[in-house]
Amino acid sequence: MSLLSKIFSGLLIFIILSLVTSYVTFRLFTYSKSTEAPDLIGKSLLEANELLGDSRLYLKIEGKVYDSVIPSGRIVTQSLPAGKKSREGRTIRVVLSKGPLIRYMPEFTGISLKEAEEMALNNNINIKKIISVHTYGFDKDVVISQKPGPEEKGGGDLVLIVSSGTYETSYYCPDFSGMSINNAREIAQSLAIELDSTGVGTIVESQTPEAGSLIDKGDIVHIKVRAQKNKIFEEEQIDRWSL
Repeated sequence: MSLLSKIFSGLLIFIILSLVTSYVTFRLFTYSKSTEAPDLIGKSLLEANELLGDSRLYLKIEGKVYDSVIPSGRIVTQSLPAGKKSREGRTIRVVLSKGPLIRYMPEFTGISLKEAEEMALNNNINIKKIISVHTYGFDKDVVISQKPGPEEKGGGDLVLIVSSGTYETSYYCPDFSGMSINNAREIAQSLAIELDSTGVGTIVESQTPEAGSLIDKGDIVHIKVRAQKNKIFEEEQIDRWSL
């Protein structure tokens, strides 16, 4: 064999050995160790992340479902069963619990919006929409209606109608003095104010606040009533003739 042939053969062997060595080295560095999937059912996200971190696996949330056993926020199912071997770096998909599906809707009317939000949270109810309306007779931020209604079957979505209070309307207090109590009440009702009367009779004698004072819708005007003068005169005449 000539010298040139020996050199060529040696170079070829060197190249082949280099390729084999590189391949083996690559496989050694890129080879993933196998690991065992932990049991994530019933675990919180924090607990699941700790377990998967120890196993060098990743977590991905796929969705949420209602579950009557597993509390809200905890894992219901996992894509890789517990105990099954897998390579490191694999992602395990999980589904979280939304808690039990309520069968009947509780009553929210008459309580404050803050209390309603706390009750909804404790019962795994999602408040889908809050509608604010001006009302007369309800304090601000009080729930006046709901859908679904109390005791109705429904899912977790709830619509609340909440009072935003009365319109801020101000005007001058009418002069009720000399009016009949019936006429005074009609005017007060049209202005959405209340009359508080004292005394005996059918004619307004005095009022508080005074006529022309600035009042708001829903305020109370205190009035004092008396009997009609001609009525008093008739009673005096009857008493005189009866002596």
